[in-house]
Amino acid sequence: MKKSLIQYFLIIATMFQCLSASNIIISFKNGSADSLNISDISKFYIADRSANAINISLLPELRWRVVPGQFVLFQNYPNPFNNTTVIPFQLPRECDVKIIVYDLLGREVLKVTDRRFPTGYHRLSLATESLSSGEYLYTITADKFRETKKFSIIK
Repeated sequence: MKKSLIQYFLIIATMFQCLSASNIIISFKNGSADSLNISDISKFYIADRSANAINISLLPELRWRVVPGQFVLFQNYPNPFNNTTVIPFQLPRECDVKIIVYDLLGREVLKVTDRRFPTGYHRLSLATESLSSGEYLYTITADKFRETKKFSIIK
């Protein structure tokens, strides 16, 4: 078990948010935040703070699944990029998803996906060898949700 894991849970967190299937970000009361990779962790520690004493309880192996509460299109990474980038998004329920890349004149230049996805967090790898250097827009449409973000290709 990583020592840093215990340190994370000894501090009282005000919230945590799912970044991916293997990472969470924890925001602490003092305003700082940090991410924690949980993909190789089989046991969790819970801190109980009372009367200036901290008791740490070892929990049996947890099997959990984070269900997003809303539709979100995240910024692609890396950005700017050369030939390949990742487009992350999350879905609060199973639905049909379209992600399309447009040039700045609004012309469709690439269809990334047009299929059904399950509830959860997803990352699509986008290869852009066919596109020239410049700025592009990518739009997700999922149920009634629609959002657009911009990326830059540098070759």
